[in-house]
Amino acid sequence: AIGPSACTDQESAPPAFYSAAETDTCGSSLPQALARSTAPPGMSMGLMSDLRRRLPLLADYRGSGPSAMLSDFATGLCAGLVLWPIILGQTAIAGLPPSVSVGTAVLPVIAYALVGSSPLLVMQTGATLSLCIGELNANPQALDMTPEEIASVLALMVGAMHLLLGALDLASITELFSQPLLKGRTFSAALIVLASQFRALAGLTVPAASSAMPVVQFAHLAMYVPTAHLSTCLISLGLMAMLLLFRRLGAWASAAGKAADETSPGSSSAGGRDDFGILPTVLGAPQSGASSSSSLASSVPAAETVTKAVPFCAGALRCCKVWARRATQAAGTASGLLVLAAGALAYHICDDPAIQLVPQIREPRLGPQVRIRSVGQLVPFVPVAALIAFMSVGGHLVTAERVRRPQDTLDNRRELFALGLSNFATVLGGGMPAMPNFAASMALKNCTGRCALIGIAIGHLAAFLVLSSAPQMQVVPKCAIASILFVEFFPIVREAPRDLKHLFAQARLHGPVTLRSLLASDFGIYMAAAVSPLLLGVIQGFVLAIVLELLVAVSRFAGAGYTLLGRIPGTDIYEELDAHDSSGAEELPCVRIVRYSGPRWFGNVAATTRSARRERRAITSDKVIVADMSMVPFLDETAIIHYKREWPTRSYRIIVTNCCARVRKQWVSSGLAQMFPQPPETLTNLHRAVCYAEEMLRQEQRGRRAGREAAAVEAEGLRPRRLGECGAVAGHPGGAGGSTMSPLGPGR
Repeated sequence: AIGPSACTDQESAPPAFYSAAETDTCGSSLPQALARSTAPPGMSMGLMSDLRRRLPLLADYRGSGPSAMLSDFATGLCAGLVLWPIILGQTAIAGLPPSVSVGTAVLPVIAYALVGSSPLLVMQTGATLSLCIGELNANPQALDMTPEEIASVLALMVGAMHLLLGALDLASITELFSQPLLKGRTFSAALIVLASQFRALAGLTVPAASSAMPVVQFAHLAMYVPTAHLSTCLISLGLMAMLLLFRRLGAWASAAGKAADETSPGSSSAGGRDDFGILPTVLGAPQSGASSSSSLASSVPAAETVTKAVPFCAGALRCCKVWARRATQAAGTASGLLVLAAGALAYHICDDPAIQLVPQIREPRLGPQVRIRSVGQLVPFVPVAALIAFMSVGGHLVTAERVRRPQDTLDNRRELFALGLSNFATVLGGGMPAMPNFAASMALKNCTGRCALIGIAIGHLAAFLVLSSAPQMQVVPKCAIASILFVEFFPIVREAPRDLKHLFAQARLHGPVTLRSLLASDFGIYMAAAVSPLLLGVIQGFVLAIVLELLVAVSRFAGAGYTLLGRIPGTDIYEELDAHDSSGAEELPCVRIVRYSGPRWFGNVAATTRSARRERRAITSDKVIVADMSMVPFLDETAIIHYKREWPTRSYRIIVTNCCARVRKQWVSSGLAQMFPQPPETLTNLHRAVCYAEEMLRQEQRGRRAGREAAAVEAEGLRPRRLGECGAVAGHPGGAGGSTMSPLGPGR
């Protein structure tokens, strides 16, 4: 069964319908046996191997046979059928008719299956992209285009940008999107989706708001809550309860089936086993005693009949139990389709014309919907297309890494080209921009290759054709789609407090909590990504969040960045003095160890010097500064010039240590090594540098002590020449006291 989940990353799809690991009676793999026996006539195995190597669809099944391909296709087909309501909801969020879902969920999947490097990545769409398109479709007259044309133009421009990024090999641009930014963006998108679907859940008839800001729209929506439609509210509550119940039962059945497979060592009916313990209860004798059972069967005529009937009944009960579990699991898997059917049935039962219905599902109009009359029409789409392109690239590569299997080879540059071609395929089908769908990709995690992608595309198409051709399914209430989206996105909002608590705790580890430190932390990035779309709109808010994140990234490397180290007594281990783990490190007398954080460049070298100088003004005992460069990958020209100008004017000695190879080369080639000579071994070892500094201080102390002693001896040599202080003065052999003893001793 396929378990759709677009909310949490912890949930995953249950095992596939068919297993490719079945074995035949000879012990060999069934797919391999079929591969050996089902090769087309006249085609050699070498030609088959060559085709599998060159064609992506066949290359994934190297070593497998048609059974694995058929199994993957069936799994994808079922996944496409049960996940189709999610695609229908995404098109509703974007303000597009249901027919657009065909071009969005079918052609991009097939295009990616032909050129992509990840065999199980499903190209569809996402909530963030749907919200951006929905914001543009809120006023299509201003762009002089229909909603379908707006979606197709965006897909065309986004695909061109993806191809450009692939040609320039800029896949690393996704590293600019941090996890707090992605989580905050997802939270704001989920909140906006929930608020937008509340209108359909309650059956509200709300006129258009005067502002595109989501916060204003929320307040505008709250004013019309008293006008909620009772029948729609009851249907919505019933459908959400039904959806949650089916999914809980499906998860329970999946867990029970997995536990049963792990605990049962063999076939449940082999040898007439009685796993339920019925036989001893009926016969009144222990089951383990074979002799007692046979004697009882021979002594009691009816016991022989019971002995044969009970295993059959036990096997029937086990089969019923297994099939009930599978039916429950299938109901949880297809809960979305069941909710749509239940919504249509509820509408027929209520027969209330006030219940809002989904627009009529017509046959798709495949073909480009782009109507560009002038180049000036494309100018308003450029920032939105750039935003969607960057967000889809980030989501694409992140999702590809998360669904990647150990045997898969992911080529980022090839993925960019595949993403661009998938968007071009969307344009041909009249859909909206495409990006990977994590829930659909995880539903195929147990498949072998790309036939599952073909199956999921055909499953989407089949579901659309069935619904469009069934008149009774043309009366699906909007609250049915809204119930599915509400259940899908609510867990994301529910997890937001936990994420905020975790990020705030991480921000507190860096020191005292101030407004500036919070804004420069991951907590500030999350809040900016979550709040800015609510205040400024989806498009402008996401752009502002990305700009703020880039500024925070620059600020983390700019400004003073260093920590003070101390030595743990009795060891050669050095730790931070302000560490929160109570390492026991103590500051060394007259030696200060400074560890620089990050490269030394024009944005932080002067600020670090000023900050360290302010700290040293209150401390006059520092004689040697040991600069730990273990976290410095390079020095730019500004830093080198700054050190040449500032360090010679200091009253203390500076020793550099823990330098990488690049910094050591720069240290020698720039002339700093001649200006600040030190032993070569101290450049790479912190402990040797500290020992060298301490030995240098001891030598200075010995030199000062020797100087004081020499001054004292010189003073002693001058003192006898003064009147009244000499032991023998002319005319007075005993001196002032009349003593005749010499200072060197008697008789000398």
